[in-house]
Amino acid sequence: MTQNEHARVHKLGFLGAEARRNQTHCRRGHPFTPDNLYDIGDGRRHCRICKAAWTQKYKAKKNAARRAKMRRRSRNLPGT
Repeated sequence: MTQNEHARVHKLGFLGAEARRNQTHCRRGHPFTPDNLYDIGDGRRHCRICKAAWTQKYKAKKNAARRAKMRRRSRNLPGT
């Protein structure tokens, strides 16, 4: 497949708007139902289940980093 054919088929690396509208499930297989759909507003849609999982993982990572930083600070305090 030539580069021009590839670009035409894949819309320069992105699915076309029509293809996105016709998607019924997210990448991880969750259905795009009205109660599971998070609409960005500019035509993009996200799965609420995947978004919640990502948020939970992100917060856990941030909290772990914060706790590690606090532990490092407490070790560097002058002894009493």
